[in-house]
Amino acid sequence: MLKTFWNKISNTGISTIINERLKRKIIISNQLAFTVGILPIFTSLYLLLIVKSPIFFTPLIVGVLYMCTILFNKLKLYSFSRIYITILPTINLLILSSILSDKYSLSMKIPYISIIVGPIILFDLSEKKKLWFGILWVVFMYFLTDILNPYIPIIPNFDPSLINNLKMINFSSLLSFIIFISGFLYLQTINFKAEENQLKLYDEIHKQKHELEEKNQTITDSIHYAKTIQTAVLSNTEILDYYCSDYFILYKPKDIVSGDFYLFNKIDDFIILVVADCTGHGVSGALMSMLGISYLNEILKKPEIQSTDRVLCAMRSQIKQVMNQKDLSTDTKDGLDISIVVINTKTMIAQYSGANRPLIVFPANSNSNYIEHKPDKMPVGIHNKEVDFTAIDFDIHKGDTLYMFTDGYEDQFGGLNDKKMKGKTFREQLIAIQNLNMNAQRAKLEHLHGEWKGSEIQTDDILIVGIKI
Repeated sequence: MLKTFWNKISNTGISTIINERLKRKIIISNQLAFTVGILPIFTSLYLLLIVKSPIFFTPLIVGVLYMCTILFNKLKLYSFSRIYITILPTINLLILSSILSDKYSLSMKIPYISIIVGPIILFDLSEKKKLWFGILWVVFMYFLTDILNPYIPIIPNFDPSLINNLKMINFSSLLSFIIFISGFLYLQTINFKAEENQLKLYDEIHKQKHELEEKNQTITDSIHYAKTIQTAVLSNTEILDYYCSDYFILYKPKDIVSGDFYLFNKIDDFIILVVADCTGHGVSGALMSMLGISYLNEILKKPEIQSTDRVLCAMRSQIKQVMNQKDLSTDTKDGLDISIVVINTKTMIAQYSGANRPLIVFPANSNSNYIEHKPDKMPVGIHNKEVDFTAIDFDIHKGDTLYMFTDGYEDQFGGLNDKKMKGKTFREQLIAIQNLNMNAQRAKLEHLHGEWKGSEIQTDDILIVGIKI
């Protein structure tokens, strides 16, 4: 109970203080005021009950005056309360000196040695004016006591035994005061050094934080600019606008720039549709995607490459060469998963090849039955079982819908059990949206992805291309 009471007294007025240094000073001033103020109050009780002196009220007033410091802190008068607790003891000693006269003037001067420590504890170098005022005030009052003592009349009929009692009380107060101040001075020195180190560390952390924020902003700005470049490099959709009745592109990079890319081209009577997923995402994936687009455009212009499987084989050779992939022991096993479709606009015969990425076709005469062309189970890049890619020819009709996609959508974690969506759920969603136009299909797929993902982060880059012939 006493500990709770002491903590309540000590913490009076600090609830709204953020500055830790000021908080400690207010706690010290509260404890100082209570410790020094309680002694005169006990003295008052002693004079009233034991000595039965008529001047018992004098030390009572002094004790109450000290306790006022706690009230000032409660009223958030923090600077005033510390100045007040510095001035009050000197005035108290001056008045007590008038009671004891010159006979005990030395015992009145000694407490000034301890009182001068008060401003040093309650103020620091950040409050120089208040600090020096407190010190100079105590020095001034020290000499003022000597100057005024000869002019202060001795109280007549003063009981000598009371003087001895007051002397004893004064000595006890002085001893308590010195012990209290010395202890707090020692603690303040330790706290000040610790706080100085803490402030230096804080300044260093703040400086490093500022530098990291600047670097992060620079990097983020660069990545956003890279996104602008990547978006510009991605094929425009004019070919789809001209040759397709409707289409959508759902393109959601995980980290600003994407490792997924799409490419639409036309060479003579052939429309070329490509959807690819490069190793990684973010910056590394985006670099691979730029290489992929560049190599594909170069390969597609070669007249000797006349089938989709040969496009992927040539692409694999190019990737292995530029990534220095000589064997499976190489550190760089980067590559890409890809699906490519070439449509002959005259004969309406299409050809598909895939590296780990399928092609789904919904015939015009069916909303629920779809044809899925399976890919070769190897990437475009180094692999432990490298064989030639397969080309699949199929007829295509007006109103057929083709879906080409990377694995980001179906690999998204979420749902009730926080698991991957997987291909089955994705295909069920494609069946469910067949009665919608392509823009509505895109919106529905994006909404379903958001519902499945919930509070989870996006797992990978997402790219789905839906084309209605």
